[in-house]
Amino acid sequence: MNETTKSHSFIFIQTVLRPMYVCSLFQTDFSGNKVDDFQGVFHALSKLHLDSETLVVVTRGPGSYAGIRTAIAYAYGLLHGSALAQNQLKSVTSFDILRAGTNHLGPIYEKAWPRLQNGAAKGSKGYFQPTQHADISYTTWETVQKKEELLLVSAEKISDYSGEQSQYEDILCDAATYRSLAANHSSFSTSLEPLYINPVHIS
Repeated sequence: MNETTKSHSFIFIQTVLRPMYVCSLFQTDFSGNKVDDFQGVFHALSKLHLDSETLVVVTRGPGSYAGIRTAIAYAYGLLHGSALAQNQLKSVTSFDILRAGTNHLGPIYEKAWPRLQNGAAKGSKGYFQPTQHADISYTTWETVQKKEELLLVSAEKISDYSGEQSQYEDILCDAATYRSLAANHSSFSTSLEPLYINPVHIS
């Protein structure tokens, strides 16, 4: 655990992927809440303590359009209400969370469309990042499916290149995911620019 992790407490606001999750972390103390709606998010946040050593980390996309806007709007509210200084506000991407939860540094495809069909990747569109810290693009499954060591995030499942599957929720609601994020500050950004990638209305 590095010195920054030791001296700071962290509040993570994850409203971009489902299930949504709000948690706090200080040294070995962890408290997390899975929330079903945005009212639940604000209720969970109202119970958390902010001070000059707190870093607030929001997820800015890609993912749920409403979730992206809500997380960033809340962050700006804290900033403009003087509850936080500028240097206390950080962001991560959806892929940073997935990588922290899986320790996967290779290519990841996160299925985004069609949203209402089953978890099959065939014929879908989604978000793709070839390696950690690389640019994220919006593409089709057929374009990326033959990438070596590709991690597929689809519906409620995460499937790696060996065929092993895990539950999406197990990663998004696992204390180890957020401990990994806190320990690896290279994934933190100062940007609050929404990472939509794809058009809001997809055809």
